[in-house]
Amino acid sequence: MKITGVAINNFKGLDSVVFRPKTINILVGRNNTGKTSILESIAIGFIENFLSGYESKPSSVINYLQSGAEIEFELAGNPREVTRIEIRKSSIEEIIKSLRDELQKILEDLKRDGFAYLASRYSSPETLARNRKLLKSLDNAALQASIDKSFETIDKETIVDVADECIVVRLNNIVNQYMGIKYSQTLRSLLRNFESILLKDVLNIKVEPSRRTALDFYWSIGLARTNIFDIGVEPVITRKKEPSATVNAIYVKDPIKYLKSLRDKGENLQKLAFDIESIIKSEGVVPNMLRFNFDSIVFETSEGNKEVSMNMMGDGFRTLVSILSVLKSSPKGSIILLEEPEVHLHPGYVKQFVRYLISLSRSTNIQLFISTHSYDLIEYLILDETMPKEDREFLDREMMVLRLSRTDDTVVSEEMDYPTVSSSLKNLLLDLRGV
Repeated sequence: MKITGVAINNFKGLDSVVFRPKTINILVGRNNTGKTSILESIAIGFIENFLSGYESKPSSVINYLQSGAEIEFELAGNPREVTRIEIRKSSIEEIIKSLRDELQKILEDLKRDGFAYLASRYSSPETLARNRKLLKSLDNAALQASIDKSFETIDKETIVDVADECIVVRLNNIVNQYMGIKYSQTLRSLLRNFESILLKDVLNIKVEPSRRTALDFYWSIGLARTNIFDIGVEPVITRKKEPSATVNAIYVKDPIKYLKSLRDKGENLQKLAFDIESIIKSEGVVPNMLRFNFDSIVFETSEGNKEVSMNMMGDGFRTLVSILSVLKSSPKGSIILLEEPEVHLHPGYVKQFVRYLISLSRSTNIQLFISTHSYDLIEYLILDETMPKEDREFLDREMMVLRLSRTDDTVVSEEMDYPTVSSSLKNLLLDLRGV
């Protein structure tokens, strides 16, 4: 399902950008004009929990002059669908409730699994039986009293700082809350406070303040909730179950790393390797190549066949192979977001990349959004005299260039169709090469 309309307001450095995408969409502009922001706004709409990558400060996705952001997508269909995203900063009340809820979950798990360890760690043999019995008998009121007392040591200014970096995201009717690193740190402080209250007021155990005390407590928590302390706290608190995605979207910043991630997942890439081999041979990318796989290439030489490790091939060839793998492995109808694919790609390979880009778009209904600083890429799309007539006609209908520029502190967007781009290459050169 293709995106036919995009409206972005107050997302990162973008005040207001509205455009109507086609099948192949090229984003151009000088640095700091919002190309990556547009790719990320699309990723938020169609890649589950994409915002988890902002665990240090999720609120940075909101324009610093605003309190919220909005993104809206129109999708092809009959009737047309609309995906709407609203992003705002969390309120103080929401942060307090989230901290309480999360602490309550942890404490309930500890009551079931971890308190016995805590009791034995700090109890003498004579009091161990008593403390275990006491911990087992703790009711919710006692736990709540401990939580309340823990919160007394967290000042309001800290909660304000936490709320400032956390966000609430509404995607249609689904609400998620994304927490930052200060939320994690505050939860840890609450746990330390609770530990002290539990040992001193409930178990009457005297423990000298030390780093080891807290670490032991965290260890016991890890027994019950091992997923919590990967980064301190789960970055996403989901209020409702997310719906099944109607669009498959892929965001690729580093094609080589993306291909490695496919291999690390243990996916069977034998057919993909065969497809890539066919493309390389048909395009004449590497002379005298006999066989290809993702580990090595076999060349025909005057001295016989020679096998060369992929790691010994240049970055340009490995990048091309990785980009082709991204495109070829994506399901039909996918949305692919490519950030500056020309990085490490030799200009001589750009032509093969462009040809396959067109072929794939025509045959698989894939929609592409590509940010670039490559004049070669634009030039091959527009001026390649060897391009087949049917490819040229396809680009005339299905390619759009979104030119982004900055006036004062405002990003301005301009949609350019194929004929307009053809007549504006000199102006685009200023944006692509800065000359």
